[in-house]
Amino acid sequence: MCQPRRATRGFTLIELLIVVAIIAILAAIAVPNFLEAQTRSKVSRTKADMRSIATAMEAYSVDWNSYTCDSDNTIGNNNQDGLKRLTTPMAYLSSLARDVFQQQMVPNSSNAATFFELGSGADNDGWGGWVSNTGFPKVQAWLLISVGTDVNPPNQADDTSGNDQFPYTTVCINYDPTNGTISNGDIYRAGGALKTGNYVVDGVLLGDFKH
Repeated sequence: MCQPRRATRGFTLIELLIVVAIIAILAAIAVPNFLEAQTRSKVSRTKADMRSIATAMEAYSVDWNSYTCDSDNTIGNNNQDGLKRLTTPMAYLSSLARDVFQQQMVPNSSNAATFFELGSGADNDGWGGWVSNTGFPKVQAWLLISVGTDVNPPNQADDTSGNDQFPYTTVCINYDPTNGTISNGDIYRAGGALKTGNYVVDGVLLGDFKH
């Protein structure tokens, strides 16, 4: 005698919708946390790279009795290649670190504009044959700049102005993660005679004009 087959019961539409809703809620929680962790990791890497460059800058200063000149994020300009001078002819750095937040691409350039920027007072009077249009006295101080987290590809969100004139007429806005991991402001590391000159950090005038 044949037994009647049991009907196979599948998921109902309501059950499927509930599962999809749960997955969507979990994704909404997980994805922002993942992106936050990714940004925090990039900030930590940026600060570590800046520490390495700062050490190289001080070693360069010991050997040459001066810091390097300014540096563009493309490092291709012969008068704006201060960071490149840390790698050759003497290797204070084995290679140049790139700014992980720098997204700007420069057409017809052999290098994407992905390096840190450097403002240096060492070349303000044309020291060492470097061309200067600042008209300010030379100051042994430097400012290393990362554009920070508020990047809007394909253009970088650069919140620093006048870095070629550092430590004169430069305006700096510090990145503060307490305002949100992705927020305005640049990431900085500075060294040398920082109380010399005239520059602004977060609206506060710094420097005493001595040189």
